[in-house]
Amino acid sequence: MAAARRPAAAGRGLTAPPELIARGFGEAAEPLLEELREEAGRVLADLLRDDVTEIKLLQEHLHDALGGIVYDRTRRRPMVLPVIVEV
Repeated sequence: MAAARRPAAAGRGLTAPPELIARGFGEAAEPLLEELREEAGRVLADLLRDDVTEIKLLQEHLHDALGGIVYDRTRRRPMVLPVIVEV
């Protein structure tokens, strides 16, 4: 699973909604993916509101939040690869 997000430069917020690419979940996973998109947006908005802009830290928080949700719902430990593109 890969999560991509574009935080705006100089702490101005987010420029695009989160993008999730998932493999191996099947067609019935759309509600889970929608929940993951919402969680990714919430986590990043909270971090940027707290002036956390270090890419590595943003990626770690995304990884932990999304991985936790997937584990809680499926009892599987997915490979989560957060990608953040700064513009």
